[in-house]
Amino acid sequence: WIFFNPMEGMKRPNVKLQQPRSMDLAQVKRLMELEHTVRELAVLHLLIGHGWRQHEVLEIKARDVRSMERGWIWCHGKEREEFAPVLPETADLLLGLIDDLEDDEQVIGSVRGRSERFGSDGMRVMVKRLLAEAGLNGFTGHNLRDTFATLVERKAGDLTVSMALIRDKVPGVASRYVTRDLPALLESYSPLRQTDDGLSPGLTDGGEPRPGNEEGGAPGSDEPESASFGKLVETGESRTPRPEETIDRMYYKLVRWFNPRPLKAPPTEPHEGQPVLLRPLLPA
Repeated sequence: WIFFNPMEGMKRPNVKLQQPRSMDLAQVKRLMELEHTVRELAVLHLLIGHGWRQHEVLEIKARDVRSMERGWIWCHGKEREEFAPVLPETADLLLGLIDDLEDDEQVIGSVRGRSERFGSDGMRVMVKRLLAEAGLNGFTGHNLRDTFATLVERKAGDLTVSMALIRDKVPGVASRYVTRDLPALLESYSPLRQTDDGLSPGLTDGGEPRPGNEEGGAPGSDEPESASFGKLVETGESRTPRPEETIDRMYYKLVRWFNPRPLKAPPTEPHEGQPVLLRPLLPA
């Protein structure tokens, strides 16, 4: 047993937060205008047009597609399963993939056979290839989710709309009391719609706020300033811990582990010749 704290005097690492990296509308249009298979197009629709996570796309079952109703689809999310809005053309793409599938089969399956599950590595390879074909190097699949959230916020001028559509908990909004028509919001603000309709007033050709418009919020906003993702304090069960929070937790656990605690003898007397084993008190 260690009677001193080896973490004594150790400085915490200085972790730099990675800022979200998103594409602009011109890059989104370039990616979507390429020739894709129905399977590839469905994946891109969900990632960049709906803000889904890659593993959520992989978890879609044929029964989820067959049970779609009034612009909603069942999503197997990161922390919970819930309904998510879906665009009509995306629903048509998914319906075209399930003709020969059983209810519990994976919709975005392996191209080498339905008996082989399509996994996260295969999804990353596919997305990387599609981005490379569009000349968009340096982006990842998660950046497509960043792109969706960023472009929706710029178009809507309301960060809470973006957070609601990516199904994340929204700070400052009591979602249990507020009902939003998410299919209608997705129809209005999805990047797939923005590439068709053009840019809102106040945005450049790249989808960025025009000079002098940064502090006034995105177009259409009545607020003096729209919140940025860098300033957002995430809350809720679906939030992924930030790097510095993970470090803090590890540091706390290590300190508790190595911190000397009182020793307690076994509850029964040892037999003659049997060594006395001491152990630390376990936390309640």
